[in-house]
Amino acid sequence: MRVQGVLSVVDELEAAAVCGRSLLSRALKVWQSDETVFLPPQEISAA
Repeated sequence: MRVQGVLSVVDELEAAAVCGRSLLSRALKVWQSDETVFLPPQEISAA
């Protein structure tokens, strides 16, 4: 089984035009404060 991270899922949602960038950006901001979600700080600050 291949496991992907949260950012890979966000990339796939955007590529498939399932969600717009605005919605995905808001989701990432909410997830930043969620202790159960790991988001690499260096990759998030580059977005």
